[in-house]
Amino acid sequence: MLERAITYSHTLLRHTVKTGDTVIDATVGKGNDTLFLAPLVGQTGHIHGFDVQEEAIAITKEKCLQAGVLEQVSLHHIGHE
Repeated sequence: MLERAITYSHTLLRHTVKTGDTVIDATVGKGNDTLFLAPLVGQTGHIHGFDVQEEAIAITKEKCLQAGVLEQVSLHHIGHE
């Protein structure tokens, strides 16, 4: 049986993203993947999150603030292209 796409992508990211890396979350949505990436890049890494929806940026910012990882994240209210 195949893993769900999100589960598989998380498995790949766990094996690829290292402490200190800079990564992109191309569509932050509700911030779940941004929060998933934060411990992978660690305090010395950085996440650039993009979304065209202002609400998505606001939700992700609040979640990152509550999780104590906002300093690792730059949110951009613009498309990832």
